[in-house]
Amino acid sequence: MLKTTKRIFDYIKIILSQYGVTNNLKVIVTGPPRSGTSFLTGLITQMGFSPGPADWLKKGDEHNKYGYFECMPLWKISFGVLKNLGGSFHKLPACNPDWTAQFNAEKKKIAKLVKSGGIEVYKDNQLLILSELYHELFPEAKWVFINRDIKETYKSRFGESMSFKQWKSITKERMSRWHNSLPSKKALYLNYQDFKDDKVNTINDLQSFLGIELNQDQIASCLAFFKPRH
Repeated sequence: MLKTTKRIFDYIKIILSQYGVTNNLKVIVTGPPRSGTSFLTGLITQMGFSPGPADWLKKGDEHNKYGYFECMPLWKISFGVLKNLGGSFHKLPACNPDWTAQFNAEKKKIAKLVKSGGIEVYKDNQLLILSELYHELFPEAKWVFINRDIKETYKSRFGESMSFKQWKSITKERMSRWHNSLPSKKALYLNYQDFKDDKVNTINDLQSFLGIELNQDQIASCLAFFKPRH
């Protein structure tokens, strides 16, 4: 049994090396739009994880003035995968069980970007749908999922004209896709309200899950980083 297990892990290492994955992505953040994924990723960067080069990140604006902490070169690959599958984030594609096999070129691009950019934490709402792709590339990454009251996310949205009923339906469909994925079974689940109610213990839970121990200065920086958005 031990020899079989070792052969499996050796095989996985060989496959990953083919994609150039030597500096693995350590933390992956996802959740519904406007749920606090940008804040959470920013918080994790305060804990010492790199989101990649500053000029790769989506800049802050009137909707997220503190920044999005989203690596745009990786986001664009996800966007292209959704499009090639015949869907979008608002119109989910039907995916066959082995759909990731269609995107070997994209896997190599992702692995190359992660390695060259030193990316340790990545956030993407699209991974509610495409989590298997990143799980296949980075099986040891820790997934953190954040949610927020759906009425708050609806009020906070922008760039879209839809009813609350439509927003609920789309969110439900995305969540269903996520809960059927392997990463959903090992993720840490947080709620934006957790930070409002008890940010000290919530931050402690997060650092424990990530397997790190923050010093007092880092904890103070994390506590100060939480500024209720919208």
